[in-house]
Amino acid sequence: MIKKTFIIFLLFSFVSASINRNILAEVIDSFDSPGENPTGLAYDGEYLWNAGYFGKIYKMDTTGNVVDSFEPPGNGSTGLTYDGTYLWNADALIRKIYKLDTEGNIIDSFDAPGEYPAGLAYDGEYLWN
Repeated sequence: MIKKTFIIFLLFSFVSASINRNILAEVIDSFDSPGENPTGLAYDGEYLWNAGYFGKIYKMDTTGNVVDSFEPPGNGSTGLTYDGTYLWNADALIRKIYKLDTEGNIIDSFDAPGEYPAGLAYDGEYLWN
């Protein structure tokens, strides 16, 4: 229900902005990324997860406080998503996609389908890259 509501809100916002280009979105809140060069952001229903290129994967509360962090399995994180149980992390340097538990342990991995994996998303059934 939350996903559908959020998607409907985004669609409504896009249509409203398209009708009247003078209407801009209002930033409700923001905070600095804990690492350098953020390349992925995921939400698990309670925590935000932030991956940085050449950096750690950070577990944060929704106000930006770092709760925990771990080193990603590769050296070039370029995408991050959450499937309801696991984090998925793309690594462009070694062209792999990793399935991780929330402690950073590798559950599975596979070669990326393209040359530069980036921008992961999960739609409830499929992993998109």
